[in-house]
Amino acid sequence: MNKTINKQTERAIVLLSGGMDSLVTAAIANRDCRELFFMHANYGQLTEKRELRSFNELCKHFKPKQARILNWDWFAQIGGSALTDPSIELPSGAEQEGVPITYVPFRNANLLAAAVSWAGFTSRSNLYWSSGRGQQRLSRLQGSILSRF
Repeated sequence: MNKTINKQTERAIVLLSGGMDSLVTAAIANRDCRELFFMHANYGQLTEKRELRSFNELCKHFKPKQARILNWDWFAQIGGSALTDPSIELPSGAEQEGVPITYVPFRNANLLAAAVSWAGFTSRSNLYWSSGRGQQRLSRLQGSILSRF
């Protein structure tokens, strides 16, 4: 059963990297919710400048009520991923066995934790993000509930 969202009362925290999935995710949140709150993280990724430029363009277009840019250089300091460590060569495109060298350990969980923390201050919020495998939505994260945990 699909729940109809009341656009007049709903808010959305939207995690955006700046890629095409982010554009689609922002458009879906904009369609569904009255107020948008955008969040982006710089974590030392090789594409950081381009992603940030795209995030800023999405902000200009969708005009969120608030936008947050998190600077997490500690992912690059930890290293171990070709996305954050320039000394590791990016793969040529051939499929790799095991954990991909471009995997950034626990990145998405950190992003979700930051978004849920922010949602605690924007009551009646929905959380939208794309993990590269389709858009996700956590429904109605209420600040009063989150503040108890």
